[in-house]
Amino acid sequence: MTRRVALTSVLILLAICAGCTSVDAISKQLEVGMSEQYVNEFIGEPDSVSLKTCGSETPQPWQCKTYKFEDDWSGFLTVYFQEVDGMWVVNSWSIY
Repeated sequence: MTRRVALTSVLILLAICAGCTSVDAISKQLEVGMSEQYVNEFIGEPDSVSLKTCGSETPQPWQCKTYKFEDDWSGFLTVYFQEVDGMWVVNSWSIY
């Protein structure tokens, strides 16, 4: 009986996580230069968006837009966008 309960619990967890997308899986879909619109359409809406100054330790800091994706199972993914010719494009990303 205990083995059946354990197996049922595992199957329920697998079913729940079947719809989960880890931040690692999302990051593997990213490419430098990818448009913000593409990220929204094909990766999905972020959990939060902010504007800040990036590259503050470089000679030419720049304004960037950040998307933060949160995953209770695998952490956080932050995508950094840079404005190029009036369009926001992926500059870099980090997982933590």
